[in-house]
Amino acid sequence: MALNLDHLVGYQRGSFNRASFWRNWSLTAQFIVALPGVLSIFVLDSNTIYGLAIVGFILLIVAILLDRTYQHHRSAGEAARRATLIIDGLNYRPTAEEKDALADQLSLNSEKAASLNLTDYFATTEAAGPARLLEMIEESAFFTRYLHMRSAWFMGTVFALTLMIVIIIVLSIIPSNATNINMVVARIVIALLVFLLSSGSLASFSGHTAAWSDAKSIQSRARLAKVRGASLNDALLIMADYNSAVEKAPLVVPMVHSLLSGKLNDRWSDYIKARQADAAGAKS
Repeated sequence: MALNLDHLVGYQRGSFNRASFWRNWSLTAQFIVALPGVLSIFVLDSNTIYGLAIVGFILLIVAILLDRTYQHHRSAGEAARRATLIIDGLNYRPTAEEKDALADQLSLNSEKAASLNLTDYFATTEAAGPARLLEMIEESAFFTRYLHMRSAWFMGTVFALTLMIVIIIVLSIIPSNATNINMVVARIVIALLVFLLSSGSLASFSGHTAAWSDAKSIQSRARLAKVRGASLNDALLIMADYNSAVEKAPLVVPMVHSLLSGKLNDRWSDYIKARQADAAGAKS
């Protein structure tokens, strides 16, 4: 793959767009995988149960393949994001070996990356160096913070609604004292609990919440370090912590990003103005 270092933002945006697409299918597959188990509760015919088991196995394989595809594009996006911070922030030019290694990690061709590239992706006007890198991290952490906060709210709502459905189903059937009804209730509860866990909504909620908290802390650290004139070593340490926070977190829920992008851009502009006003007040 031909790699153009001037279009790293395009590689990043394109890879994350593809990752979001495949994550949607992966999450859908994870939901569907639990359905054969739920349906088997109401089936008595052994042949039908065997058929549901086969369907469940096939769906599991499909879900695994979809998740692998999602992880592939997610990894490519993260590689481009890390390279963007170092190359744009510090004006670092990698060796031929490192450039080749980076090209192997990316999943987008150079033409597509060029079409998605944004030269003004970051608001910083600092010259290449620790200050520029810190401002890029601060901006990235700002957006990460709010996007994961809303993603946590979304996934928490999904989990809570699913749990409410489980409770309603159980409460609607429990009044019967018949033993066979109680057995059906127990099976439904087990199947729906598996459904809750397999959907990944609870794990996603926890991951988004942790990323939200970490990004808030990193944003403050980056701003303070820049004001204090932090060294390159300090900037790289903060960048490493930021990378760790976002890479262990789930990908931002796609609809959250599309709904908030314009509002967050305005909010970031207001934040920059407030930051500049604080700096001007400190000098006077």
